Amino acid sequence: MAFSSISTWGASLFPRFLSESDFKPKTRLTFRAGLRCFVGWCISHGIPEPDAAALCRWKAFLLARYQVATARTYLSAVKCFFRWMADAGLGKDVGASVKGIKSEKVFRRDCLSDAEMRRVLAWLEHQLPGGGEKALRDFEMVMLIVSCGLRVSEVSSLDVGDLDSVAGEPVIWVHGKGRDGKADFVPVPPSLRDLLFRYLESRRQP
Repeated sequence: MAFSSISTWGASLFPRFLSESDFKPKTRLTFRAGLRCFVGWCISHGIPEPDAAALCRWKAFLLARYQVATARTYLSAVKCFFRWMADAGLGKDVGASVKGIKSEKVFRRDCLSDAEMRRVLAWLEHQLPGGGEKALRDFEMVMLIVSCGLRVSEVSSLDVGDLDSVAGEPVIWVHGKGRDGKADFVPVPPSLRDLLFRYLESRRQP
């Protein structure tokens, strides 16, 4: 199946590629953005049928304009698209010889120092008397992050049914990063479990 211009892909092949591929909704959105970025770049550079050389030039463009994480995702989207095209017999996999973008694992933000963390906890604990359900909730959320090492996204997705016990020990089931469901659990220290029960009890009160 031949296409006279890359501009036609957006209306014909891209939707088919995204619908036939087993992507999660968030990946589908970012890949769509990457594909559109590639088409726009090709059109602006007068490239109707991109080859590996064009893809390498676009890769350099991405690294010069976007953060590494975004550039890596966009390039991955286009490489996946060309691989899908080849598998479907619709064209060549021009991205096969183009290396992906690697990034060093660095922390974008410094973690709180012990002294800073103690000040945060002290301030939250100071709000507990008379603070009601909200104060307990805020304190509990921070304690889950500090004591159990949970991500903010994992804490925000918790509900009452996630509090459980394994081998007689209290645990919380969490939806880990990249997982399809709540398949992982973390142990809960007894003091934190008591705080959880205290918070849940406050929610039952009128």
